[in-house]
Amino acid sequence: MKYLYCFRCGAKVDYLEIESKMRAFCRECNLILYENPIPTVVALVSSGDKILLVKRGIEPGKGGWSLPGGFIEMEETPIDAVLRELCEETNLKGKSAKLIDVIYHKSKTYSSILLICYEVEVVDFYDMKPGDDSIDVGLFEYKTRPELVFEPHEEILNRWWGEKKKQ
Repeated sequence: MKYLYCFRCGAKVDYLEIESKMRAFCRECNLILYENPIPTVVALVSSGDKILLVKRGIEPGKGGWSLPGGFIEMEETPIDAVLRELCEETNLKGKSAKLIDVIYHKSKTYSSILLICYEVEVVDFYDMKPGDDSIDVGLFEYKTRPELVFEPHEEILNRWWGEKKKQ
């Protein structure tokens, strides 16, 4: 049981069977406290036969390589989030974002994650440099790139790159 108190009104919650699951319920404000996956985004960016990767400067996965991305903030669309995260981690400006896939996975750190994947076209790569959550950034050939620290990133990159090469 995750919740003790309602995040809306602060009252103690009860656990009831709602929609075939035990869920926290606030009798004071009649709020069901759902436990939902955390929405995140990743950017798939290529330049010719190279793929953009960032070396993580924070946990989880500190020191490992990943796709640029992160959490969607409140009042932010997924496209706004992927463009913001790309800029924060690589200093690159995205000019378009195309939805590629949505993946659900379990995270040891954050429990359930909903990973929204976008192919992002960038204006240019001249200003590329590591940003606030990264310690390095680079363009790598697919076949010689470093292994990615997150399995879902590896999965989506392999699938996306395979489809891209068919075109």
